[in-house]
Amino acid sequence: ERFLELQELVNDESVVLVKEVEKRDEEIQTLKDEIDDLKDQITQTEEERDTAKDKEDKLLEECERLATSVDDLEDQLKAAQRDITAYKIVLEEKGVNTDEVDGDEVVQAKAD
Repeated sequence: ERFLELQELVNDESVVLVKEVEKRDEEIQTLKDEIDDLKDQITQTEEERDTAKDKEDKLLEECERLATSVDDLEDQLKAAQRDITAYKIVLEEKGVNTDEVDGDEVVQAKAD
């Protein structure tokens, strides 16, 4: 009879231990799922970072292109200002008051 009591105690304890193991297994699986979710978030963040870096690189290229365009336009403006000064001199030599000269007269002087 004592043996049966002990066997029943062992069986009860086994049931408790099996339930505890199952509970731990569920906790482990939950943690693994959370780890997988975090890995996915890291991957997504890395992809977003890469996308942002690509956009930054394209914007920097565009800024460089625009800076070059601005430099070119500044050079063209300086050349145009030199031309206008030269044409005003031509007009002054013709007796025209250059203080009142507008763009059309400069164009006409250039044509002359």
